Amino acid sequence: VVFIAVYTHMWTGQAKIRNALVKLGKEELARELVTNPRWNLLPNAWRKKFSGVHSQIQKVIDQSSIGSDEISFPIRGVHVMARRAYPDFAAAVKEIDTNDFQPLVLQFVKHWPDIIEEFRKKITEASVWAALSSKFPSPTKLTEKFWIEIIRVPIKLGVDATTLEVVDDREMKEIVEQGQRFTKNIAELVVKGLEDELRDSIDNLLERIRDKGVIKQGTLEMVKTAFKKLQDFDFVMTDELKAKINANKGLLLDSDCKDRKSV
Repeated sequence: VVFIAVYTHMWTGQAKIRNALVKLGKEELARELVTNPRWNLLPNAWRKKFSGVHSQIQKVIDQSSIGSDEISFPIRGVHVMARRAYPDFAAAVKEIDTNDFQPLVLQFVKHWPDIIEEFRKKITEASVWAALSSKFPSPTKLTEKFWIEIIRVPIKLGVDATTLEVVDDREMKEIVEQGQRFTKNIAELVVKGLEDELRDSIDNLLERIRDKGVIKQGTLEMVKTAFKKLQDFDFVMTDELKAKINANKGLLLDSDCKDRKSV
């Protein structure tokens, strides 16, 4: 059998709105009561088009793999199929990628300047547009946010069909390579999330210092928690974030900070 996972990497088009104020009626809600609002940079019409391609791939997966009615696989997103079914499956995914997905990406990138202009027409304040426009990726960066990949791990069932046997050396090498790719992808996603968490926390803290506002213990604890988590993944930390951490490390690691006015 073959364990497979298909990843349709698509840009979500969402970005946090920094320093946003959330109101309910006339009342401004405290930051700790709400999640950060986000920019929605991917128009719904395009989101539906990309979701349609994802549905096509899911249909091919369902047709080629053991369905959820037959087996409940313990790892979400991983599917089981017969080895002899894999070549046709991979060919079908490649056909969707070549004939549907990539042309759609190129079409989207071609219309990207028009999409940005539509956003521009809806924003009247220069400061708001400056905050929003910094979130728009370039056409080149935008293209890089869309791709399809298949993770394939071949497994040989034991004689009694209840155990798994090690495959031959060639396929073992493939398992190692696929495992390394999978681990790298997961690590990058985790670190990206921690980077965003820490960057937002630091920006919030520095903003309060600049504005001479109240720095609450909860804000400091949020920064220190994110900082500690990110240290475990420092081997893939970006230079930009390393510089920001080093510039503010003394403040971040001050365990004696209490609720206080910034000075």
